[in-house]
Amino acid sequence: MKSSVQSSSFRRGGANLFALFYMAALSLVMLFPFVWMISTSLKGSQLLVDPYSFIPKQPTLNTYQALLGDPLLQFGEAFWNSALSVAITILFGIPLGTMGGYALARIKGRWVDVGLIALFFLRMMPSFVTAAPQFRLLLTLGLVGHPAGLYIMYIAMSLPLTMLTVRNYLLNMPGEIEEAAMVDGCSRLQLFLKIAVPLARPAIITSTIFIFVNFWLEYILAAQLMRGQYLTLSILLVGVADPTTGRFELIFALAVLITLPIAVLFPFIAKYLTSGTFSGAVKG
Repeated sequence: MKSSVQSSSFRRGGANLFALFYMAALSLVMLFPFVWMISTSLKGSQLLVDPYSFIPKQPTLNTYQALLGDPLLQFGEAFWNSALSVAITILFGIPLGTMGGYALARIKGRWVDVGLIALFFLRMMPSFVTAAPQFRLLLTLGLVGHPAGLYIMYIAMSLPLTMLTVRNYLLNMPGEIEEAAMVDGCSRLQLFLKIAVPLARPAIITSTIFIFVNFWLEYILAAQLMRGQYLTLSILLVGVADPTTGRFELIFALAVLITLPIAVLFPFIAKYLTSGTFSGAVKG
């Protein structure tokens, strides 16, 4: 009996050690490109004579100074436009998607199932497939080249994810809570604002995070719909990434600055990603 307990404990210890080693190796693989980006961006002109060294011999911030100080690159304008696009998408997409997700979780019927299938279909469809119809629609409305057209498309594209995430989360909420609130005199609007929204906060935060990550570097729609009239970070990055210029350190410096907001926020939002993503995975 004692030997079997020791054997079981040994197997668990070996499994934990293997899991720890696996996670450490996976973390190194995932972090290596970002570390290499930072290293290359700090080389400056040394990149031409020593492109393969991992640690720069004389680190310099000249590349970042050139990137931020060059008026031709318009980094400040591109950063502001990208941040504004994401902020407007979150400001309108999250409330609309939350209301839609609540309706899908509470209303039962054949047409609700049809709506769910449509949402799944829209969510799985690549953005380049819908780019041409979206361009045609904005061309008819006279919004091609206008930031409002890009905002509308971003908000529309954010709705399926938010609605499905919130719906799956609210399906786990006991119906007795709403019934008790309605007995106490709560209207449907009060029920949504005072009970459903606070309880669905992890799903709402998760949707906000996904919207930020998805649209912070969105390129296809921004390039096709804006036609050079609205500079975003993704368009700037593609413009800088010209092999004929030879400014590879500038490309890496810009990539570091673009990735930095996501890298800084990730430690604070990781718990919401897991709780919001897997809630409702069993039910619904």
